[in-house]
Amino acid sequence: EGDKLLPLLIADNERYLRDLSFIQDARILVVDSDDNNVDLLILTKDVFSIGGRVSLSGSDRVRAEIREDNIHGTGNSFAIRGLFDNSRDPRYGYGAIYSRRNIKGTYLDWTTGFETFNTAFNTGRREEMTIYSRVDKPFVSRFAKWTGSLELRYNQSNNAFRDTSFKNFQRYINHNADVWGGLNLGYKRARRSDAERRFRNFVAIRGFNRKFER
Repeated sequence: EGDKLLPLLIADNERYLRDLSFIQDARILVVDSDDNNVDLLILTKDVFSIGGRVSLSGSDRVRAEIREDNIHGTGNSFAIRGLFDNSRDPRYGYGAIYSRRNIKGTYLDWTTGFETFNTAFNTGRREEMTIYSRVDKPFVSRFAKWTGSLELRYNQSNNAFRDTSFKNFQRYINHNADVWGGLNLGYKRARRSDAERRFRNFVAIRGFNRKFER
């Protein structure tokens, strides 16, 4: 109530809705207005939110994933991943990811997950266990004040391929912290007077830390 109707903000919100994995199309229409009020009609076309994929590399290696991108209509998602590789020990790997979108209307997204067959950075083999948690503030509109992300991650390599040089040269444990933030300069002025081709200024800063234990 009391806000000015901004056509470019409506266009940004349409784009944000279309970018969601469980929405195929979205339209926001002005259906009624007078001097003080505007009624908006939001139309969305959903897609079936349950899906999966399977990747085969011969008969000895299979990767699979099952996911739900819109749990009970909340926009939250959950996925389970698995790996069978006859050359690994253990031959089976697994993982899971949970994402919560737009927490309490703040546009903050939280994602957490783990995987026992992530690719190790030093060997390129699927023998790393990773556990992570991430908070994102997506840049949903040109009128948004700020955007950014914070991620915490724990990685540990395992000798899943029984390499004799693993203990001396390939074993590692590391802790990662990565944070960045950006400020949209002039976002208040843009609400008063804006145009599609107006030049915008944005400043951002990033910091990260990676600590190896061995």
